[in-house]
Amino acid sequence: MNKTVEENYLYLAVVAVILRYIFNYFSQHYNELAGEKSMLSMQSDFLKASLNNQQVKPSEAVHIYSDLLEDTKPYFSNFIPTGIASVLVSGALILVFFYIDPIVGGILLLSLLLIPLQMIAVGYGAESIHQKNIQLFLRYSSVFYNRIQSITSIQNLGKLKQQEEFIQEKSTEVNEANMKVMHVAMLSSTLMEFFITFSIAIVALYLGLSLLDYLPFHERGAGYHFGNAMFLLMLTPFYYVYLRKFVSAYHDRNKAIAVAEQAYEIIKEQSFPTVTTSKELIENSMFSTIHVQDLCFQYQRQGQMVLQDLNFDLPNKGLVWLKGISGSGKSTLLKLLTGYLNPSSGTITLDNYSVEETEEWLLKNTGYFNQHTFVFTDSIRKNIALNQDFSESEWTELLNFSGFQQVLTSNQWDLDVRLTNNAIQLSAGQKQLLGFARLLAEQKPVLLLDEPTANLDSHSEEVLFRKLMELSKTKLVILATHQTSVKELADFQLELSLGSQIHFS
Repeated sequence: MNKTVEENYLYLAVVAVILRYIFNYFSQHYNELAGEKSMLSMQSDFLKASLNNQQVKPSEAVHIYSDLLEDTKPYFSNFIPTGIASVLVSGALILVFFYIDPIVGGILLLSLLLIPLQMIAVGYGAESIHQKNIQLFLRYSSVFYNRIQSITSIQNLGKLKQQEEFIQEKSTEVNEANMKVMHVAMLSSTLMEFFITFSIAIVALYLGLSLLDYLPFHERGAGYHFGNAMFLLMLTPFYYVYLRKFVSAYHDRNKAIAVAEQAYEIIKEQSFPTVTTSKELIENSMFSTIHVQDLCFQYQRQGQMVLQDLNFDLPNKGLVWLKGISGSGKSTLLKLLTGYLNPSSGTITLDNYSVEETEEWLLKNTGYFNQHTFVFTDSIRKNIALNQDFSESEWTELLNFSGFQQVLTSNQWDLDVRLTNNAIQLSAGQKQLLGFARLLAEQKPVLLLDEPTANLDSHSEEVLFRKLMELSKTKLVILATHQTSVKELADFQLELSLGSQIHFS
């Protein structure tokens, strides 16, 4: 009989171990998936916001988008799941401890309260250090990038040695800032280990004195149950397993929040609608007309109007050539049509919907593309698709139509090739083609393009214009360009001069 009971316990233990590994596998998989999707969603939002933000330096935006936003991924894939597991596991175990011995439960509960307080105290300082470190990284990464871009001129001017010393000095400053972050992390871990070791030692001392019958509050002569003591002593270290993981993940949390706040500084400057549009309108990409009435716009830091008294109606499909000299307000008008900028006066409305509803629709249904293509450190597949999934046939059609398939073929690459350092593997024209492929991947009914052929040769430019004409058969395509060759392809022309509308035909 006893042998049968022992075998049953053994089988249960084996099943428990197997189930634990299965649970860990799926939890890690879905945690990584959650972190990846959250990061890609933030990258997608930041991409569009930074393209429309007049105050952001392109090099700074690239570094945030390509490098720093990846630090937000562990917040969702590690910190949140570990925090939940810590609460559940620690909470369940503390009930077991209190049930067997309330004094052991009280000791461990006290340590459970002290450790989070220590984490908060250290974490507050760590978050501040992370913020300063990010600012330093952004400032000097732009400096380093500009020096590399100008290396030929620097060498010709005989300033190579001077710039080498300058870069060495700034690199040392960045390294010292990184060391401060590491010191804070080590301090936090050391303090946590001190509390844990001290708590386990107190529990062990209490159990030892109880077994020896030295404690006055135990009934004299009754002794302490040896099995209970061994069980509690063996279970106590496991009580801190998830707490250790949580403290480690807390550093990911501090870094992620510091990065998110930096990105939010750029995103928050964009104007978002305050009214929630009906679900039917948002999900419906079809429309008849976009009405622009008495539209004026002025940047807050500038005195004069950038756009004034624009009046025209945009159809639901066709190629619109937006023309005008530099500074005439073409780029600003495109950004207003994305919904990320609000007019200073006048309105942009969709069919018979309100201004607020139109803004929300434009935010969801417009694709924006200019000559500055953001490329982050990841695969070509993710650079183009962001957080979307495509079948093989859809990828083939997308790559062939955008012209990026030629780039892959000429370099003998596939979609999983990793682009690094703002895609130094690609020429300026190839980056433009990648950006065009990304625009097509969004599958928006309204496409806004600002000088998309700036880095393309004449043949590639002509091909792109033909592609846009083909797209305009089913979409509204608004193209701002100085190239007059598009005149023969355009269905409509809108000309601006110093912010004023000359004509729309």
